[in-house]
Amino acid sequence: MLAIAPHRTVLLGTTNVASDGLELGESTPFGDLFGDALAAQGTESVALWLAVPRDLEVSARTFDPAFGSYYTVERGGRRTTNAFASSQPVEAVLGTGRFHDLLLANPSNNNITIPMRVHTPGGTEYILPNIVLAPFQRMTYTLDGSIFKEDPNSLVEPPLDRVKVKFSPLSGAFIAARTRRTDANGLLILVTPRIVDAAD
Repeated sequence: MLAIAPHRTVLLGTTNVASDGLELGESTPFGDLFGDALAAQGTESVALWLAVPRDLEVSARTFDPAFGSYYTVERGGRRTTNAFASSQPVEAVLGTGRFHDLLLANPSNNNITIPMRVHTPGGTEYILPNIVLAPFQRMTYTLDGSIFKEDPNSLVEPPLDRVKVKFSPLSGAFIAARTRRTDANGLLILVTPRIVDAAD
């Protein structure tokens, strides 16, 4: 547990040396988990469950270990029962090294059912099978970009490259989206968060 005083900002690195704003006697909680992240080869995707009050702002940085600098900042999400990704890319081309993921997580000790719908720019709706997450389960879900068209029955219309995805969990779930890039050997080199809006 870390106590944050009013107007205090703390940067928690994976070592105390890489952290900033720690007070006397405090240590970063990530040292035993990751060690020195800047000495690592490549990047790795992790998920953190944080219990924080609503008025505390939390964000995370993605670092490039080769240059010791960060690519992007990702803000923490919150539990929601109504969320949508308004312009979610879909990937139907293999071998591109680019993947568009939807991240679903259940932060509770009960099963959560997540109904999902896809809407095209022209208004066509696709109802996807419900996803059921076990307690504390995380899932990475990738849309099949080959099936979404304005006219589902068309044999000549090309698939869409972007759609709107609506999530309606029956109880609070965590919903996020990201784009991953890998090199020719499949090594993760870049993670870019995408916007998911909570409407509740």
